[in-house]
Amino acid sequence: MVFEWLVPKDNEFYNFFEEQAKLVVIASEKLSEILENYSPEKTEIYANEMKDIEHKADEIAAKIYIKTATSFMTPIDTERIIGLNKELDNIVDMIEKFISMCNVYELTGIDNYTLKLGNLLKDTSVIIQKNVSYLRDAEKNKENISALNENIRAKEREGDEIFKAAMKELFKSNDAIHIIKMRDVYDTLEDAMDACREVADEISDIITKLA
Repeated sequence: MVFEWLVPKDNEFYNFFEEQAKLVVIASEKLSEILENYSPEKTEIYANEMKDIEHKADEIAAKIYIKTATSFMTPIDTERIIGLNKELDNIVDMIEKFISMCNVYELTGIDNYTLKLGNLLKDTSVIIQKNVSYLRDAEKNKENISALNENIRAKEREGDEIFKAAMKELFKSNDAIHIIKMRDVYDTLEDAMDACREVADEISDIITKLA
């Protein structure tokens, strides 16, 4: 214990996580903007814009992996750093994947289920950004972090209900190609919401370690 107190912990990880969480919000806000003003003619533009955001997120993720490998002592358990890094990056990856689908599948419009999932993801991302900011002083903010984690999980459950309703409606269609395309669309947005829940779980594990 004395040895750990004498060795300074590298707090740069918090900067990286906050940058990553900010990009999650930027990506989800861009997603919501695209869905609200969807134009089939602009899907390639949308895909390129989101790819730029995804590249920035990947760069930060790489910095975190390198920092983890080269730091003598970290402010958070190494396994949790890797886990949180992965899930934050996954959210942006899933958003970028969805926008790419819009382009490749040449979606002509956005239905209400997709719009709801996109807006839910945006709201959840804002909560995640707030929760990540609390990690700098996690001991002091345990109650706030726990409350926000439950909020994130509630959002993910809400997303599950939207997904189920979307799939139920989808399978009423007789158009097999449409079913395949939209199933992928819904699955990808649900995967993004699942990654949000995983972020909450990783943060919960960090708090448990501090108990």
